[in-house]
Amino acid sequence: MTETVLWCVGSSIMADDGAGPALFRALSDDPARHILPVNCETTPENYVGPLVKDPPGRLVVV
Repeated sequence: MTETVLWCVGSSIMADDGAGPALFRALSDDPARHILPVNCETTPENYVGPLVKDPPGRLVVV
């Protein structure tokens, strides 16, 4: 079980601020052991399955 899953949502191409993908890139360069960043882009619903199979202690959506 991963302690914290971080869903990074958004797309700078689609006129939002792109904060989610930017955070994903920053965390991917220096990953923390207790955080699993996932680049969901604009379709976070596609990432529900793995959460159901192995629920994290915490889900954070940015």
